[in-house]
Amino acid sequence: MSKFIFTESQLKLIKRNLNEGHLDTNDEYEAEDCEISVYYNNVKYNGREIDDITAPQINFKFNIDMDAKGYGITEIFPYNPSGPSEIELEIYSYPNEDVITIPLDWENVDEEKSDDISWIGYENRIEITLKNDENGDIVVDTMTLFKNSL
Repeated sequence: MSKFIFTESQLKLIKRNLNEGHLDTNDEYEAEDCEISVYYNNVKYNGREIDDITAPQINFKFNIDMDAKGYGITEIFPYNPSGPSEIELEIYSYPNEDVITIPLDWENVDEEKSDDISWIGYENRIEITLKNDENGDIVVDTMTLFKNSL
């Protein structure tokens, strides 16, 4: 973990820049047009092998918080991601092509931290791993977001 020391004027500039161009008063930010990578190894649809799955792009919101001490900023981090409660997936399983809707649980996401500190927030990509539940239905096993923080 790196330690950064900022002057009071630099801290005010950082705070102002974090909120610049942001009209919400609740410090809510948005990751737009997120590409979703869907992993479905050994997942079956109606008992058949799946040839391909495609997912639409989605947007999701999040907050950014900062922990500052008298000697400077110790941490700036995104948190509290929230987005659509469900997503439609196009399932290609020979000889059919179907659209199914599956729920997304934003309270139970995995997060991977990036070492890129050129900006703070979540990347506009999401990885979703699917599985079959005990009834054979397709459900989300894991959902991973990628974040940049300081």
